[in-house]
Amino acid sequence: MNSRVLYQPNSEEIIYHYCSAATCLAICTNKSLQFSDLMIMNDSSELIYSLEIFESLKNDGLSTSMYGVIKDFIKNFTHESLFLTSYFSQAPDLLSQWRAYADDGNRFCIGFCANTLLHLPVYPVKIIYNANEQKNNLINHANCIQKNLSNYDKESFMKEMIQLTYDFACYKAYHFLKNKKLD
Repeated sequence: MNSRVLYQPNSEEIIYHYCSAATCLAICTNKSLQFSDLMIMNDSSELIYSLEIFESLKNDGLSTSMYGVIKDFIKNFTHESLFLTSYFSQAPDLLSQWRAYADDGNRFCIGFCANTLLHLPVYPVKIIYNANEQKNNLINHANCIQKNLSNYDKESFMKEMIQLTYDFACYKAYHFLKNKKLD
């Protein structure tokens, strides 16, 4: 498991979800969170950004064979799967979040105990904004998979490749840094 992107909160940490009045009411009434398809959200360009980073590694850090294996897997996986996500922030009062997700400050910011949310069947990631760190993370993860290829059974290999694909959702362009988001 790639621990560089996993979000591991401290025991008392609160994370925040900025939302509309209707979403706040639904969360409180149903005592549940809704996860949405990343490809139809306003942040769908972020997954495309990650794919562009991956493409840049074609001749820079990945073997040609591993690049091909990953590219084919991602192509098939993203067409056959949903990337469900819900965003949280570590900041309880962040102007960029109010503007983007809470109707320009006219809505709600709900705090959740981060450790409680980790009891859900989720893969919590930290957002990585630094382009060099993103590339290094991808290269290291891919090289780790390649190095251990002979040790994987089919199920373990699939699990590792799915995790690598999920990690793509945590790479965001530097200009999003002000959002301080968690997936």
